[in-house]
Amino acid sequence: MKSAVRKMVGGLSQIDDKYGMDTAGSVRKLADGKLVRDDEPLIVFRAQDSLSVPLLEEYARMCRRAGAQPSLLAVLYDRIAQFARWQAENPGLVKVPDSELREIIR
Repeated sequence: MKSAVRKMVGGLSQIDDKYGMDTAGSVRKLADGKLVRDDEPLIVFRAQDSLSVPLLEEYARMCRRAGAQPSLLAVLYDRIAQFARWQAENPGLVKVPDSELREIIR
């Protein structure tokens, strides 16, 4: 089983290929450490969500049609493949999204 500890990049706990979290819980860009404003809404999609792959595929189509950079699309397609692979390897953990929200962190 993989460790629950996320990879550290430049002093940030990596969230994905673009963002990380500092020790104060603030989200920052990995490339330059630029802070994501606390008042900007964020959302996290997990591979356990049975709708995450089709949702991300549609987002990728929209990005491509809008003229997104090929480098962004490549990262996005890679992440979609990771989600699909994880779901195939962990079918018992994949579920319909639920709303068991225990705490909202602001």
